[in-house]
Amino acid sequence: MKKILKPFSLVILVIFCGSCASDDTEDITGQNPPITPEAATIDSYFKNFGYSGDTIVISRTNFTTDVNDVEVSFDNVIAEINSVNEQEISLILPETESNIPELKVAVANRIITNTVENDYRGNIGVLASALNQWHSMDYNGIINSNRPFSYVHKSQSIGKDKFYFSHDDSFGNGVYRTIDGGIKWKN
Repeated sequence: MKKILKPFSLVILVIFCGSCASDDTEDITGQNPPITPEAATIDSYFKNFGYSGDTIVISRTNFTTDVNDVEVSFDNVIAEINSVNEQEISLILPETESNIPELKVAVANRIITNTVENDYRGNIGVLASALNQWHSMDYNGIINSNRPFSYVHKSQSIGKDKFYFSHDDSFGNGVYRTIDGGIKWKN
């Protein structure tokens, strides 16, 4: 009887040890279990607007530190990422067709929430970097009157971001300004 139990015990021991040798990351189907995405937030921007080619810094919470896991785009134009760390993503603004392109941030295994509240609906304004070249700005919606203004009376440019103009307005409130290169205008 002892001779029969010895081989039988050995077979049971081999089966038991073999069943414990499976990888902990696999489920019973042999597949890796799905990774549950974590929540992450975009908290602020170093600047709310810039010119294509400028460096912008996005502050964030619970992103990754691996630059290969991060993609930032403006109207589906992918931005070049300089660096990522625990608090920030540094990137170069790409050339875009719109002054207020839709900002998309994708991070591996993260669900992103943008908590930034600014004049650009949480996006970053991007202006064409066209030094010494003419470019146009959209004046539609600047003037809240039923008649168009007849001409620009005076204008003043202060650097490349600030511009003021006044138009022929007999009511005395015809001075408009932009402090973001023409993305938004205020009276």
